[in-house]
Amino acid sequence: MIFYECDGKKIEHFVTKNRLLSQRGFTALCLDLRIKHNKLGKGEKDMLILYDELYGNFEAEGVLLELIQSDPVQRLKGIYQGGASRFVNEKWNTTRYDHSVGAMMLVHRLGGSLEEQIAALLHDVSHTAFSHVIDYVLEQKEENYHEMIYEQIVTQSSIPHILTSAGLNWRDILLDESQWTLLEQSAPHLCADR
Repeated sequence: MIFYECDGKKIEHFVTKNRLLSQRGFTALCLDLRIKHNKLGKGEKDMLILYDELYGNFEAEGVLLELIQSDPVQRLKGIYQGGASRFVNEKWNTTRYDHSVGAMMLVHRLGGSLEEQIAALLHDVSHTAFSHVIDYVLEQKEENYHEMIYEQIVTQSSIPHILTSAGLNWRDILLDESQWTLLEQSAPHLCADR
């Protein structure tokens, strides 16, 4: 693990996540988030350059950079996409952070607005420790517990302040996913969240 300084905060960099994983015929990307920090100088902006093998470079600056560095998004590094399945096979180690940053990068690549990129980055911030395992524990057949608590989790976090400080209405962006057609579509249609 390598740490980079960015805007006074330490950002983790996992150097081993640069491969494609095959899981039962499904190929899932593990993001290689190579982080390059652009040092602030005269006329320069503070940014992170994220690199992904499929999506290429992505420059995160401004509100996206602040959101990536925020505690709610950083917390997703400890929540695995497949919940407890990573204890069965250590190669199933894609995190909700990897997935959320990847969804944001894909929405960007497909021409989505800043607001839709924000929605993509933050769509999973309410996931609990073992992801969808909680749905079975609470007998949530719809597997939507994280969606049920989403507004509460967001409201109690730093996210509203970050978005409001950037002149954005967090409720308009985050509480109506139906407007973000690149991020969310009903199955069997493809979207950035699949």
